[in-house]
Amino acid sequence: MANTVNLANVLLSLSDAIDLASSSISQHQLRTTYIACELGKQAELSPVLFERLFIAALFHDIGAITVEEKVSLVEFENVNVVPHSLRGELLMRRIPLFSSVAGIVASHHREWREWDRPITDPDVLLSQIICLSDHVVRLTKKTPHVLHQRNAISEMISSWSGTIFNPGIADKFLALSKREEFWLNVLNPRLYSLLFHEGPLRNVEIGFEDMETVSLFFKDIIDLKSPFTATHSTGVSVCADALSDFMGASSADRLKIRIAGNLHDLGKLIIPNAILDKGIGLTREEYQIIKSHSYYSYIYV
Repeated sequence: MANTVNLANVLLSLSDAIDLASSSISQHQLRTTYIACELGKQAELSPVLFERLFIAALFHDIGAITVEEKVSLVEFENVNVVPHSLRGELLMRRIPLFSSVAGIVASHHREWREWDRPITDPDVLLSQIICLSDHVVRLTKKTPHVLHQRNAISEMISSWSGTIFNPGIADKFLALSKREEFWLNVLNPRLYSLLFHEGPLRNVEIGFEDMETVSLFFKDIIDLKSPFTATHSTGVSVCADALSDFMGASSADRLKIRIAGNLHDLGKLIIPNAILDKGIGLTREEYQIIKSHSYYSYIYV
């Protein structure tokens, strides 16, 4: 068995899983990442900044814990964007592998007119790229055909240049918006594959020690989803590790067991909180939905 895992595959899979909770937010973070990467190429970002942009875009809405909050954000509902941005920052700072993008996640909704630092500041630049990319994804609907929407979306972005968006970033988007391929890729159902093959981390392999660190990040997200799941994944991982030690498992196997314990309930991110938090017995239909979480944990881990 290989002793490494591909970092791009791990991050793309987990980002995609987070957005499975509702059809209205499906692939939201992947689509935002695609647009951000295209803008990053236009801005001729250094390899280091391009990697930071890629990771921050994949998890820019990581602080939106419930399905309902995620949908409200995507649908431009009147919702306070600060709490999920700050939660996202705190989650990212806990993991050394992601700490360098925490400030970008915190500021991804910050409008250009609110900044008192220049666009040459890397955090400002990357935050603005994600802010614009996020807006484009939220404005893009599944119908009518995306090529019939692009002019209206481009006009909207242009109207926000200088207020919500830095004019230079807005101009780079308007240049991109002239390409039909760009718009077709935004709604490409195989966006995962596209981002994997063209993204900056496709050749990066990490050991199981680093994978455990990544799993701790997602364990926190899973357990934050509901009061009924708080500390559950931690408890499972700790107990499984103790049992495997008692049974004489090797240190390598214990590491894998801890990772599995941290991620075993990943599929619960897809379950609506109305079901997870229900204070009385589940209906037959709700129970079937709850049972499906193990399938999604298997598919996305």
